[in-house]
Amino acid sequence: MPISLAHIEHIARLARIAISDEEKSAFADDLSAILEFVKKLNAADTAGVPPMTGGTTLTNIERDDIDAPRRDAPPAALLAAAPETERGCIKVKTILAKI
Repeated sequence: MPISLAHIEHIARLARIAISDEEKSAFADDLSAILEFVKKLNAADTAGVPPMTGGTTLTNIERDDIDAPRRDAPPAALLAAAPETERGCIKVKTILAKI
């Protein structure tokens, strides 16, 4: 299924990205190839194949639900419910590296 440059321009506008004329042509070719591949996949007979549920045996590590204090609770109750505190504040893991 060939994708027109008008389709590419519409997709780029929806995604709010600026692309050059060369990129438009390349994206049109790439998306057309992807859609042709999907068409081949849709033609495959999957009548006897059971649906996959997940594809992995990994499980999430979750903590048990606990009753937490309400947001309008006194600060001491909120701090008491936190797993870790420091100097009257809830301590959290660093997510940004120091430069």
